[in-house]
Amino acid sequence: MITMEIIAFSSVFLLLIILFAIVRLQPRGKHVSISEHAAMTSWTYWIFGISLSLFGGIFLFFLQTSFSASVEMPMYLSFMYPFIWICLLGTAWVPDTGNGKLSKTHKIVAFSLAGWMVIIISSLPFSGHIPLFLKFIAAIISLWYIYTLYLFAFVKKSLQNFLVYQTINTVSFFMIIAAISVFQ
Repeated sequence: MITMEIIAFSSVFLLLIILFAIVRLQPRGKHVSISEHAAMTSWTYWIFGISLSLFGGIFLFFLQTSFSASVEMPMYLSFMYPFIWICLLGTAWVPDTGNGKLSKTHKIVAFSLAGWMVIIISSLPFSGHIPLFLKFIAAIISLWYIYTLYLFAFVKKSLQNFLVYQTINTVSFFMIIAAISVFQ
């Protein structure tokens, strides 16, 4: 299982490097999502789609096979992984151009993916085999996720810093999973 953890977290690390590079190469401001940065040119969009599909898929496979069983995640999550996979692929391959039909579709699957992240993180405080301090951190992160989803849905000025919130949420998701895998 250690090998699967190394592969999963190496893939996440590579994905974060690629996403950071895309944002730095195609700067559009803090109000724009990572996928809108990627959609600026075809080559950055292809890199975004391939890396999110491949590296995100590896991490999702790790969550489904190794992580969920080792921390005794609730059984209903095992049935949700196909839907999470569809949301991941939709987020990767439906371009976010900022407006239009495809952009709305992208936003729906991306917010659905964010919703799945909230469900996974929110179930961690109730899972077994997790140290108490990590359950506490997971509870705080899940409250933060719920707060940011509320901001995106109901407070229009929060979209000015969308990239900041998106980055914090993505990195904190991967970091709490990594911390639980290490300290378990």
